[in-house]
Amino acid sequence: MINDKYEFTYDFIVYANQTDDKFVGAIFPFQKTLVVKKKTFMFFKSHLADTKARSFEIASFNKAFQLPVVNNVCNFYKSAPDQETIFKANIFDVFWLDMLFQSGQTKKQYAAKTFDRFERESDPLTLTSDAIRVEFKDDEKKSVRDAVYADDYLSNTFGKFSGSKHYKIQSIPMVTLSNVLEEIKAFVRSDASAGFGLENIPSLVNNRLVVTPNSVPVFSALLENKVIKRLLNGVIEIPYY
Repeated sequence: MINDKYEFTYDFIVYANQTDDKFVGAIFPFQKTLVVKKKTFMFFKSHLADTKARSFEIASFNKAFQLPVVNNVCNFYKSAPDQETIFKANIFDVFWLDMLFQSGQTKKQYAAKTFDRFERESDPLTLTSDAIRVEFKDDEKKSVRDAVYADDYLSNTFGKFSGSKHYKIQSIPMVTLSNVLEEIKAFVRSDASAGFGLENIPSLVNNRLVVTPNSVPVFSALLENKVIKRLLNGVIEIPYY
């Protein structure tokens, strides 16, 4: 279905092929930006069936959309050899599949594993080149885990964070992280329009980064290196606020 803004209202599209004894399907994410008021397509035509000669023509259509052919989420199969039905699925992007069906469970499971890695006593997941520990500090109303599980973006960030060296936060020294936190605090103290407060900023205490339910969004932005400072006006933006 297409709404009044010429946007496709569904999140995914399924390609399917059915034969007498086999069914094959594939799921692709369908982005709203694929639907436009006017779109130009190029069509190729073969001149003769027994030659390789081809020509093309260009045509424009109003309210047209182009079906996705990349970023396959999963394939699934059903067949019935020997009269017994069997199924198979190949999943290429578990997070997309989880989001498409709005279950959220896969993200939470991966996020829980990341929490476990941060909190384990033997060989824990650490941050910065100084290998500092992360301490999750719950409050009386909510735990840090609950705050993450309740937000799809936070669950996705935690679920995907591996702690490998390609993350910027793993290559900087602790003093750089400390300077970043102080700069974010200075921004909050100087700009009344800041979308977050001092209670939303993690703190470094005894060489540990302390994260609370209130500060876990900023912590997540630090993990993804998504704390943005606008050079012209000095505004600091956190994607979760």
